[in-house]
Amino acid sequence: MVLGAMLFWLLYLILAGSPAFSSSGIDDEIIVREPVQLIDHCSAWITAGPSWSESISFPEIEKVLAEGKILGLKPLEADLKDPIKRTNPALLVTFPGGVRGLWKSNFHGSMYAETGAYQVNYYSLKSKRVPPTVERNLSNELLEFLPELRKGFPKKEGSLQYYVDSPFDLTQLDHWTTIWPLVKPTEKSDWYLFVSVFGQTDNHRGNLIVDRSLSLGWIDNTRLRQRSKIRFGEIPYQRLFEKRLPYVIEGQEPPFSFDSAIEVRPHSLEELHLALDPWVISQYVDFYWKQLQKQTNRTFAYVLWDQGVWIQSRGWNGIATKIPKIFSKATLDSYRSLNFPELRERLSPKLFRDVYLHEILERRDEMVAGASKHTLVP
Repeated sequence: MVLGAMLFWLLYLILAGSPAFSSSGIDDEIIVREPVQLIDHCSAWITAGPSWSESISFPEIEKVLAEGKILGLKPLEADLKDPIKRTNPALLVTFPGGVRGLWKSNFHGSMYAETGAYQVNYYSLKSKRVPPTVERNLSNELLEFLPELRKGFPKKEGSLQYYVDSPFDLTQLDHWTTIWPLVKPTEKSDWYLFVSVFGQTDNHRGNLIVDRSLSLGWIDNTRLRQRSKIRFGEIPYQRLFEKRLPYVIEGQEPPFSFDSAIEVRPHSLEELHLALDPWVISQYVDFYWKQLQKQTNRTFAYVLWDQGVWIQSRGWNGIATKIPKIFSKATLDSYRSLNFPELRERLSPKLFRDVYLHEILERRDEMVAGASKHTLVP
């Protein structure tokens, strides 16, 4: 029963962060909304100063997060105007000098995804988009500052990420439609490449920070672990389910075939069961239907491969359907430099198996080749 519960929560994490259920992706076709005073209101927060990433020393912040004396803890929701119910509650951590961090318990390996995203972004890609992130155990601090909440965190180890301040909230439509068109095209395409190559399927606008200089920060990377197959310009296929009945293959299984996909347009739970019951456990089909009901277009396609069911949500109108038109040559060069040993050094084997790293490099080849056909700037 414990194993079943763990599998259910893992499925929840996968589906909740999948493109089919992300509220929004990156849209280069956003139309700036009126009234003009709304634009003036947001514009008053924009400055020409250095970006958040230019204002800090990443190695120094890493050290503060990993070893610095903690002055206080409080639930993140206490600082939010519109608190949301989280699968994995977060804590706001205060350090001397005004440095703050966001701590999340290691929920089903999320700590390794968060720290891995930072490691590959900063050290492998030489980029400063993911805020410094480290592993840290808060057992003593939880007892000191939040004894009443300590039992709510079964795991006292977790990821601690530098907290980037921003006056903007991209989950609010007025902020999104006003601010997003002002962000540099290469900042958008850098994000598009990262989530596509590393399988970061939880890529809605709520996981983006825009500071006063209109520079992006990429946060909440717990879905970095997702196995996926992608063709440039298309929505990825995600391995959402283990196949219900493993199949036996004589010899080596053929490569993943995009052209073998079967399209499904379920109008009811019964139709979804009819399509997936041969391959997917019944209770997972029920849960999947609840998620599909949130979509205006429930069309999806699936491919059976590697003992799993790989699903592409064709009704999703998110990041993969809005292809950037301008890419940074320097960014593409940094992706070309990636190799297996480098990824193995940065991504913990406790979460990332070798097959996942090989698939990162496979997606890298596909995305770099596709991006190279578009407009390139230094």
